[in-house]
Amino acid sequence: MIEANTKTTLDTVARRIEQHAEQSADQAIIAGKLILEARGRVEAGEAGKISWSGWARENIDLSSSRLRELARIAKAKDPATAAKQQRAATRKRAAAHRAAKAADTQNLDPERRDLIVWAKEAPIEQVRQMLGQIQPDATSLKAQPTEATREAA
Repeated sequence: MIEANTKTTLDTVARRIEQHAEQSADQAIIAGKLILEARGRVEAGEAGKISWSGWARENIDLSSSRLRELARIAKAKDPATAAKQQRAATRKRAAAHRAAKAADTQNLDPERRDLIVWAKEAPIEQVRQMLGQIQPDATSLKAQPTEATREAA
């Protein structure tokens, strides 16, 4: 952990944050260039009779979408800008996901919301025990028809 240095101004700290963030973009660009190199070599047959996607899946611990993302950054006319744009798009997507998830929970009545919070935080055995009391065969938790769904049918 980095210890706080109260002798350093916040402005200096802000500049250091920006420098480290830029290094992150630089690292993404380097990773993307290495991905492009590896793909070219695999497709040229250096790894034997295996496809690029197969080789990447076996040898690189990143998702195929992340590999494509990094390669796209490296191929861009301005890779640094592409890395910043990708980071901004990821932040936007994550914020939208968090907002949608929060909205789903907010639409529930308070008792259900509290139950969901409890179930997320409780030990799994305790959750199973409670579900077993509610529904004896809690191993198959299929939605039971409600009064409203029966009337609609």
